[in-house]
Amino acid sequence: MAEKQTLDRIGFLGAGPMANLALNIAGHGKEKGWPVTLYNYDETELTKFKVSHSTNMSNTQEHIDTTTDLGELVKQVGKTGVYWLMIKAGKPTDKTITDLAELLDPGAIIIEGGNSHYKDTQKRMERLNKKGIQYIGTGVSGGEQGALIGPSCMPGGNHEAWDRVKPLFEHIAAKYGGEPCAKWIGNGGAGHFVKMVHNGIEYADMQLIAEAYDIMRHAGMTAPEIGTVFEKWNKGNLKSYLVEITADILKQHDPRGGDAYLVDKILDKAGMKGTGTWTTMAALENESGVVPIPTIAAAVNARAMSSYSDLRENLAKAFPAGEHKFTGDKETLVNDLEKALYASKIMAYAQGIHLIQTAAGIKGNKFGNIDIGEVVKLWRNGCIIRADLLKDIANVYSQNPNIKHLLLADSLQGRIADGLQSLDNVLHSGINLGVPMPAFSASRDYVTSFGSKQLPVNLTQGQRDYFGAHKYKRTDEPRGNEFHTSWELESNKRTEERK
Repeated sequence: MAEKQTLDRIGFLGAGPMANLALNIAGHGKEKGWPVTLYNYDETELTKFKVSHSTNMSNTQEHIDTTTDLGELVKQVGKTGVYWLMIKAGKPTDKTITDLAELLDPGAIIIEGGNSHYKDTQKRMERLNKKGIQYIGTGVSGGEQGALIGPSCMPGGNHEAWDRVKPLFEHIAAKYGGEPCAKWIGNGGAGHFVKMVHNGIEYADMQLIAEAYDIMRHAGMTAPEIGTVFEKWNKGNLKSYLVEITADILKQHDPRGGDAYLVDKILDKAGMKGTGTWTTMAALENESGVVPIPTIAAAVNARAMSSYSDLRENLAKAFPAGEHKFTGDKETLVNDLEKALYASKIMAYAQGIHLIQTAAGIKGNKFGNIDIGEVVKLWRNGCIIRADLLKDIANVYSQNPNIKHLLLADSLQGRIADGLQSLDNVLHSGINLGVPMPAFSASRDYVTSFGSKQLPVNLTQGQRDYFGAHKYKRTDEPRGNEFHTSWELESNKRTEERK
């Protein structure tokens, strides 16, 4: 007789920083929760978790058991139970899923909440479905603290499993106006795809903020002075999680003492876990046409550039960026930066959303329809890119769910236009100061390119036809007609005529 499928106890695998989610599931800070069995193969990691979270564990409404034995985990949770994985993406996830699946019966549900590639999620789901095990690949954003108090959740995979786990997701997720920031995204790897794009937008937002900071720094402002600027910005249109924490970071003294600020002691070498790179790759893999996401791509490239610290040190001798003195008005510069950052932030969201809108053309995609309006709502709280601006973006899709591109929204066009002159001023100041501005520059180029009725790729297409006979379309002919010119023959004729 098959085991009854219930949601009495949750199995949680992984005792790293995101194991805070296990505490959340167990009812931390809430009136109720589910009993949890926390598994990790390493007893030392479990001990660390229990020691560092002893207070939080005492504040949960339900008990958390721990084990290093997968068999014991399944014994407590059940062969058709619900298991949530938060472990390192890639091979560790694959191995754990394989080992766990061997102990489960049809009807079990595995939720995988790490930063997995959406194609891996698709493959895992198909493999597990052959055993009757349902798989939900879930994007989880909010970091360690968000996992504890309420993250943004982006689940996708086997939709038939959603009704059973929906109460769990709505229990743990952040709330916005009482609405849980957890909603079904789509089939296959849809949840991880949307989380990947979320992270791409995150890359862009962080790079834009860094460039604004860098310009102010080169203009002679100190870290705490810049922190005060970000504090002020966080009370206006730029109110967001990333702007808020930027103010905190810039005002943090070096814990080693002295008058130094910690940000000035941090090595300028950024790490990457791959999601930004995956986003740019997905934009290139769209069979319906490459999706332009220049601000996101510029942010990825900026992190890659930062990793070559030794090379930069050597090349700085040959190509010094310059240390030009700022001679303008700092207040005017700060005002321009605020508007430029706001306009560029809109474009970062627009690029990511455009990629999700075109996901049907991504090679190998089996997502089904993704509701952009619902995705945007998930990002309003709990996640890293949460911002007041998302309220307005959500309204755009509520009023016009079929709008083809965010930049077509009347409610945002005026704000972007208002920021373009400031963005131009910022770029001018940055060039004069010798400050690299890849994300600001890419944002300006993005709106300029989309706003151009005539791009110079007519010449590019002529070149392609010249050396490769790739053909071209004419402006005075129906768009379906293609033409080829024997360019060299025509050139030879002109030469003969000149003779």
